[in-house]
Amino acid sequence: MLLLLVKSVYSLLLPPACFVIWFGAASIWLFARTTHRRAAAVTGIGTVLFAIVSTPLFGSLLTHSLERQYVPPGQLQADSIVILTGGATLDTPNVGGSLGHAQSDTAARIVTAARLQLATGLPITVSGGQVFATTGNEGEIAQRELIGLGVPPERIRLDRTSRNTKENAINSAAILKQEGWSKPLLVTSAFHMPRSMAEFRQNGIDAIAYPTDYKVNTDIGVSLLSYIPSAQGMGLTALALKEYLGLLAIWAR
Repeated sequence: MLLLLVKSVYSLLLPPACFVIWFGAASIWLFARTTHRRAAAVTGIGTVLFAIVSTPLFGSLLTHSLERQYVPPGQLQADSIVILTGGATLDTPNVGGSLGHAQSDTAARIVTAARLQLATGLPITVSGGQVFATTGNEGEIAQRELIGLGVPPERIRLDRTSRNTKENAINSAAILKQEGWSKPLLVTSAFHMPRSMAEFRQNGIDAIAYPTDYKVNTDIGVSLLSYIPSAQGMGLTALALKEYLGLLAIWAR
């Protein structure tokens, strides 16, 4: 109980909760000045909405709505594995030198793909490139980590140019066609899976979803912290909204 209280106090002192408190106080002050009640109403409504979408509970529910759409299959009836990367640093120190790191989303996907490959012997297509000049080449870093985890180098095919999910699907489709593979296990973060599956379907790939890197529990529990605006809550909300916007863009094509 004491730990929960301490963490709650920290959350209230840090953004975005402290901003909610400040703007809430400003709304009350403006409302007290009868000539500024319209401004007070606008500020108050904006503050309430900002507070709601910044809570871990709201972000978790929104993210969970994406993550629950696919579950890992019970039987792995596939002829290959495709892993989509999701971020990498450029020059951070790693085993063997300053070679960059797979960031958390990519790292979780690498672990799952490696375990699947070692369990099945299936070949892996790694899809991901250098998105910005200040980021690492995600495909090359993922390939290196897969080899380090025991995946035979000759079982890896590499797309080192894709910068987004659409390019992942297009370039992976080309590799799959070249190799004669038609039923891949698609490994990516659970929140990213609906958009990925939609892109792969548009490129004629009958993929089998194998989600990983879950951000929220299957059974969303609540506590006091669930209702306090936090960076975690904002992050989950932004993550989910980006995916829904991406799905909308696919639908609108």
